[in-house]
Amino acid sequence: MSILNLRFISIALLISLSLSTQFCGPRRTDLPVDELAVVTHSPDAKFYETMVYDFIMGVAREQYSRRHNAIENLMNAKELHHRQKYLRECLLKMIGGLPDRTPLNPRVVGKLDKGDILVEKVIFESLPKFYITGLLYLPKERTGPIPGIFSPCGHSENGKAFETYQIFHASLARRGFAVLTIDPLGQGERSQCYDPKTKKFPMELACPEHGYVGNPLYLLGDNLARYRIWDGIRSIDYLQTRPEVDHKKIGVTGQSGGGTLTAYISALDERVKVSMPICYITSLYWRMGNRATADPEWDPEQDLFETLLNGVDHAELLALFAPKPLRIGSAQQDFFPIEGTRVTYEEVQKIYELVDAESKLDKVEVNEKHSLSTGLREAAYQWFERWLLTKTENPKESSVTVENEKNLLCTESGQVLDSLGGETVQSLNRQRLAKRSYRLPTLHSKDDLAKFQNQLRRDIHEVLNDSMEPESHVEVHTYETLDRDGYTIEKLIYETEPRVRIPTLIFKPKNLRSKAPAILYLNELGKGMEAQKGGLLERLTGIGFVVCAIDPRGLGETQCKIESKVDYFHPSLGVEENLVYNSFLIGKPMLAMRIKDSLRALDLLSQRSEVEASKIYVLGAGGGGLMAQFVTALDRRVAGTASVNALLSYRQIIETGNYAVHVNLFLPEVLRYFDLPEVAAGVAPRPFLLLNAQDPMKRPLSAERVQQELQSAGQSYQLLGARERLHIQVAEDKAGRDKII
Repeated sequence: MSILNLRFISIALLISLSLSTQFCGPRRTDLPVDELAVVTHSPDAKFYETMVYDFIMGVAREQYSRRHNAIENLMNAKELHHRQKYLRECLLKMIGGLPDRTPLNPRVVGKLDKGDILVEKVIFESLPKFYITGLLYLPKERTGPIPGIFSPCGHSENGKAFETYQIFHASLARRGFAVLTIDPLGQGERSQCYDPKTKKFPMELACPEHGYVGNPLYLLGDNLARYRIWDGIRSIDYLQTRPEVDHKKIGVTGQSGGGTLTAYISALDERVKVSMPICYITSLYWRMGNRATADPEWDPEQDLFETLLNGVDHAELLALFAPKPLRIGSAQQDFFPIEGTRVTYEEVQKIYELVDAESKLDKVEVNEKHSLSTGLREAAYQWFERWLLTKTENPKESSVTVENEKNLLCTESGQVLDSLGGETVQSLNRQRLAKRSYRLPTLHSKDDLAKFQNQLRRDIHEVLNDSMEPESHVEVHTYETLDRDGYTIEKLIYETEPRVRIPTLIFKPKNLRSKAPAILYLNELGKGMEAQKGGLLERLTGIGFVVCAIDPRGLGETQCKIESKVDYFHPSLGVEENLVYNSFLIGKPMLAMRIKDSLRALDLLSQRSEVEASKIYVLGAGGGGLMAQFVTALDRRVAGTASVNALLSYRQIIETGNYAVHVNLFLPEVLRYFDLPEVAAGVAPRPFLLLNAQDPMKRPLSAERVQQELQSAGQSYQLLGARERLHIQVAEDKAGRDKII
């Protein structure tokens, strides 16, 4: 190993002095001190305050316009049919497909007499041992089979027992419908995180559970909607097992998250004859614009990867239901923007006109906030009576006695996992991982390894979903240069792509007599974290390196200045989390965009006269450690890399079901192609230090565990005769770190 490589590894270990105990993951931090601010006080500072938001919305606007034009260009029913076929294929792909049907094993576990209606407590299985708890509302007076309505719930913690839903479902039953409602997974009796041993809920129900159990599905190329939709389709299967139900007259209606499921199920299940989504339909472009402030809670089933990229919006979901009767229920004060609802309705009108079904499309607006208000409930009664009962009665709602939640429980304990056990989304994910994930080839020779590394680079490009090729010229604008003892700091910005400019600090030793080696420094907390006097970057410069520290988009000085009541990096309510979901919708994952910014920094360093282009190294901390690994695997110009406090494996997130890493590190579909240890194998034979690699809970892993996980990387280095260049280190305390150094 060269002296320079040895020096690089030693210096990388130095990071542990300042980084190993510095942070546990992203958190809201103060921006760099004024002296090191590149753009904060510049004339165009406002641009950077919303740069990442504006870029994402700009891409979304272009994608939105393309799909709008596709609707406008439809000329007849035949063209619409072809479009519907494409949209259905897209929707199925984005959710990860649907499972095969298995026995429902239904049973009625209790009954509740409410005078003119009977409520049956039912349990069935949408997948083997994936239990559903539900309520079937039946009118006592009926002659022959009656229409059936499946009504999915919104995000109520108590699911099917929510007061407004009780009123809605009982009122529908009084009017002659058999109404089935169920606890959505993560709500009511179906917590996916409940611990039967401690009797505790480690995660709040509804949105927090949906986000926590749903985010890992992105890694598999699936979406939580896969299981939510399947629960709904199997609920219709259950309705059709009941002799009281007319199989040919099935409707679906739900509000909020139930409106989401109504749109999905109506689009994918041809048995649905009448539909009314409530307080959900808008336009994704409008929704993306207000989500961080109006309704920031995570809910991945509403954020399918590549939705807008594939030309799918709410209008397309509704287009899949044409020409059947569809009414949109909306609230003018909803956080699902009413402006988007109106635009979408106009687009759907065009679609219904193509199939001569204008009379089957309708929209109702009430001047209310987001809720299943009386006006929207009565609009639903009227709509389903018109199309499924072919009669019109007074839609005014009569009073309903609301039951105590305990009276509606289907399980003895109130939780499926306690009373019945069975599968969870997490256990289903593990099964999917075993069936769908990549298979690492056996490497016997250098030729095998070369083929593997070339395929890995292609796969990384596929997962990052963007061009990551080097560019011969990078547009640079220098603001000023600071003079310090023994070195200078150049403040500049460079352009990664149109509308994306990256604030940068270049630390350069004075009196360089020849080209110098360089280090690209990536820290998820921004370029200013170690840029102070006496800091890590000064020390690296002091021993002869040119150091380039950047703020990849959305980090450091480019953090988005959107008002928020919580920490910027809050996992379920933060601005960063909402930007990440928006990035998924346009098919440009946040981590992928930041990797692109980092690759352009290599282009920047390569064109600088004082830098030895063959001796560019990358240091990364936390999320920056992942960026460093991807950059090095993709770009052969990198001479070596060090990754500190970084996630070791995406697979571990699926295997354990527990994680504390932020969704901004997730790459949709990655586990179909590779995992992070394979990225490490792609670095071989260049020097690679992995210091304090972390498990999904951000806990340092032992060197033995890391070596076990990095078998593919170790084999790659061994084949190339460079095993000594792969360094796995753990520093437990300052004394240990000092000993390593």
